[in-house]
Amino acid sequence: MRVNVVTVASSLRDRSVMEARETEYRDRLAAVGKSAGVELAWLRPEATAAELGAGAGLIVLVLSGGTERAGLSLMARWGGPCVLLAHSSDNALAAALEMLSVAGTDGARCRIVQARPGWNEEIGRALRVMRAHHMMATSVLGAVGARDIEPVPDWVLDQQFRRTWGVDVRRIAMAELMDAYRGEEDEPARRIADELAAAARGCVEPTGENMMDSAKLYSALKGIITRYGLTAVTVRCFELLAPLQATACYALARLNDEGVPAACEGDMGAAVTMMLAKHLAGSPGFMANPAEIDERGGRILLAHCTIPMSMCDDFTLRSHYESGFGVGIQGSLLPGRVTLLRVGGPEFREVYVAAGTLVECTDRADLCRTQLMIELDSPAEAARILSRPLGNHHIVVKGDFVDIVRDYVDFYLA
Repeated sequence: MRVNVVTVASSLRDRSVMEARETEYRDRLAAVGKSAGVELAWLRPEATAAELGAGAGLIVLVLSGGTERAGLSLMARWGGPCVLLAHSSDNALAAALEMLSVAGTDGARCRIVQARPGWNEEIGRALRVMRAHHMMATSVLGAVGARDIEPVPDWVLDQQFRRTWGVDVRRIAMAELMDAYRGEEDEPARRIADELAAAARGCVEPTGENMMDSAKLYSALKGIITRYGLTAVTVRCFELLAPLQATACYALARLNDEGVPAACEGDMGAAVTMMLAKHLAGSPGFMANPAEIDERGGRILLAHCTIPMSMCDDFTLRSHYESGFGVGIQGSLLPGRVTLLRVGGPEFREVYVAAGTLVECTDRADLCRTQLMIELDSPAEAARILSRPLGNHHIVVKGDFVDIVRDYVDFYLA
């Protein structure tokens, strides 16, 4: 993925000084780009709209004052979100402020980063946001089975995801997954089941047959992902219970560990949230139901029967809570910082995000198998889920990623 960088400097300034200054920024930006997984391409100020459009983002390096016209012209030809990196002297910040104020009247979504200590971290975060947007816009989400509670037809829903996130939705009949499952051979499934059993801390309800069934579902779903070139998937997994007496809990957990965001219950909003979390945080997320919300204390208990095993310090194999079928994952996680996310609202343009601390993992018999008690930094964020939820399922990611999520919203959804 490529992000363009263009330098603007006043013709009144000493050219050799400006060139030396640019060289210093080139070296430091190259290191930032490499750490963010982004290729930086340096273009001249006269770059055409087509040249600028070949990149997924734009950084305007403002080296001095007197650069407003050149910067605004670049921003107009680019037409998308950009970053103005302002040098620490020579009225560069003044010029950047003028550019931002004028461009703001045209709805441009730009941000100024001052070249003070720590600027490379800010630029790195912006590059990760641009990279995440590029990854989202080149994604294919497979919807295996469809929920019957969506307020709009499938084609409208698909159009909304494409318009807002750039995600292409591929509809796949549940019958295709079932047929693929029935065609899976025993020996490969046995090897997968043995690997799972060896990695788990223990096994409570599942039998050997349950393990084989879960392994076959994983292989069948992975085959569909390969066949259709999917980068993410959601499965209306409750449709599997009656005909197969099996669940996709293990399959979805393992796919998330393998870098394929995988959501259950046919929840496309949750799937896109998991995709966003993966691209911004660089790690998988836990999709869960809020089971209990303490508005005053800001505590939320979340639970589900599948969790990426890489998120867990250890895990136990259980049955699926509601049905007693299949192989569920009861994960145990150490306390630490977490982020809670959910995409929803009209045309899926709203993003709920809140930071908190995982306090403990509970073990109640009346809830899904993995149970996380999270204390949010702001109790108001807990109350907001009750007053205006963007959906039932929320995604938990290890670490605090609130700032970078908000940057994404400001750049691409505001």
